[in-house]
Amino acid sequence: MSEDNLTLIAKENPSEFVLLAVSLSLKNTWGPAANVTLYSSGKELGKSLKLNIEKCSSLEEALKEIERTLGNAWKGRLDGDKLIFEECVLRDLYRRGGAKLSEPLPTCYFHMGFCAGILERIMRKKVNMKVLSKGPLSCVEQIIIEE
Repeated sequence: MSEDNLTLIAKENPSEFVLLAVSLSLKNTWGPAANVTLYSSGKELGKSLKLNIEKCSSLEEALKEIERTLGNAWKGRLDGDKLIFEECVLRDLYRRGGAKLSEPLPTCYFHMGFCAGILERIMRKKVNMKVLSKGPLSCVEQIIIEE
């Protein structure tokens, strides 16, 4: 992580700097426990948000409903049981900050948990997410639905 990159982000967008700094700090101090904690926290938030979202029975319908409700905040694309994020605010921020993208950072797990939680709420089924790949062009997450 380059100090020059962090300084530039801090000057240009303090809220992005805080997000990046918190994620890196959690990774360095808590290690893998940060991932579990933030996944759970994101999932609870996704389940509890008071959004005007219709209940859906299929994954395809659920993703369309999330996109309708969250608009540009949601840019996932469904491919079977995989959710592909070609545009990701977090990944772009980490890249600009000089973070290595070899593994998801804790805030990525928060995002996955949020996705699982909101899908769980809409579909009324237990949903979990699993990282399949994390790279410079897209993030691929498997959606696991318990019937």
